[in-house]
Amino acid sequence: MKKKNINKYFPKKENILLIYKENIKSLINNIKIKDFNLNKSILKSIYKIKFYKYINQLFLIYIKNKNKINYKFKFFLINIIFKIINFNINLINKINIINFNNILYNKNLIIKI
Repeated sequence: MKKKNINKYFPKKENILLIYKENIKSLINNIKIKDFNLNKSILKSIYKIKFYKYINQLFLIYIKNKNKINYKFKFFLINIIFKIINFNINLINKINIINFNNILYNKNLIIKI
């Protein structure tokens, strides 16, 4: 994947703090599930797959306040989440649900949260 210049989405680095995984979880949980045509448990499981390793690197960017996510930043994250989930939906469509469940619970593929 190409690295995008993400700095344009954020305030100056010296004014910002680390975003925590709780914020990411909360952001994902607050997105309208119907937009993905997925149930919440599948969405949460997909979050754990190692494809999110790349995404987590983007999330470890700094924001002004961990409890008040900058609007542009939130919009940026939601767009990324859509892209990654669409990628995973394409993957899921190529394998049967039993294999998918095996992937979800394979410890080598799950990110420790």
